[in-house]
Amino acid sequence: MKLSKERVQELGQVLKEEFNLELDDSNLEKLAYSLAGYFDLLLKIENRHKFGNRSRVVLDSDKHKDLDNDEERL
Repeated sequence: MKLSKERVQELGQVLKEEFNLELDDSNLEKLAYSLAGYFDLLLKIENRHKFGNRSRVVLDSDKHKDLDNDEERL
């Protein structure tokens, strides 16, 4: 997943305004990707729960596919 520079900078602005925290560009980008990865993981967990909690099934949150069986998901 690729995050735009604008979104990373928007996160930096929120951190500055809401938490009085300023990060350099490198750390800000690391944080942005960590947050995106965290929420992607949460989405995958939710999808597993929603589709029967089948632990053997891995869902691709970008394509909504069952990666084990390559079945399309809605």
